[in-house]
Amino acid sequence: MNNTINRRSLAKRCVTALLVLGLLSNLVGCEGDELVIEDRLRPVRFVTISDSDQSRRSTFPGVSQSARESRLSFKVAGTVADIPVQVGDSIAAGTVIAKLDPSAYELQLQQAQANVAQSRAASRNAKAAYERTRSLYANNNAALGDLDAARAASESAEAQQRSAGKSLELAQLNLSYTRLSVDIDCSVDSISVEINENVSSSSEVARVNCSDDIEVEVTVPESTVTGLKKGNSARLQFDALANRDFDGEIVEIGNGIGGVGSTFPVTVAVKESDPALRPGLAVAVSFSVANPDVASKDVLIPLSSLIKRTDGTYVFVVVPDDTEPTQGVVELREVSAGDLTSSGIQIIDGLSSGERVVTAGVSFLRDQQAVALP
Repeated sequence: MNNTINRRSLAKRCVTALLVLGLLSNLVGCEGDELVIEDRLRPVRFVTISDSDQSRRSTFPGVSQSARESRLSFKVAGTVADIPVQVGDSIAAGTVIAKLDPSAYELQLQQAQANVAQSRAASRNAKAAYERTRSLYANNNAALGDLDAARAASESAEAQQRSAGKSLELAQLNLSYTRLSVDIDCSVDSISVEINENVSSSSEVARVNCSDDIEVEVTVPESTVTGLKKGNSARLQFDALANRDFDGEIVEIGNGIGGVGSTFPVTVAVKESDPALRPGLAVAVSFSVANPDVASKDVLIPLSSLIKRTDGTYVFVVVPDDTEPTQGVVELREVSAGDLTSSGIQIIDGLSSGERVVTAGVSFLRDQQAVALP
């Protein structure tokens, strides 16, 4: 019995000795090796200062139209007799779009021609009578009153002849106005009348597009139009042409429509040419307008970026590592803060465009600390 207990105790001591020897060998093997402790970089979030911080974008809806769109109408009233074109036709200069019944205007022309012939004969007769009276007066066979009366009659007849000639010209013009045509190459956009329809002068008959250039007119409130001027750039997005932006330029700013709180028509020309662009497309027009919350030389940053100290106001600016784009160093920078706006805190001095400002966790950073960049 005692022998058995002694053998077990001896076995336990042997196992313990072996474990101790193993630990010692491991410690000996670790001699000379350096203990490496990884210094983990703190990640930071930041915003990049850009010129866009000094402006805001305003977007307005509109519809594309031809840069030279004409609404055609007759200069005289009448009954539509013929419409030789159709919507969508491409027409050359001089093509007749619509005709009125010319019967009434042909009669007016004939009457004017007759009046001219009558006035011409009357003028010739009055002039001859004046010449006779003048000869008689020279021979003392006519009174001075008779001479004056004959002269007045001759001059009146000449005036009536000139008036009849002008009436003839007017009748000729009115007859020519019964034919509606274009003076340059165009395409027919719409036709607003039908054959046998009575139309008045200046009533729209057809609409034509006479240019491949496209423009958009939008209405802009007075709060925005003050930041716009002719020649400013714009960005256009057409609903029918998804994922595509077009460059535009303001070509015209009209006068206000209405009284207090009026709107202003602004015309934007599309600078790019594309076969897919055509009149009648819905479009959103965006303008870059000066931000009223910030002066031209100031920038805006989040309020969380500021560090208030007794000796001044500071921010952390990230200086990226040229060799490692995911790492950088934060630099404590003193700045001059302005007013707090709805867009952020105004920085008057100390920051410039392109610099990166830390926006979160500034209380855990120190000057020249290495950080990880996203």
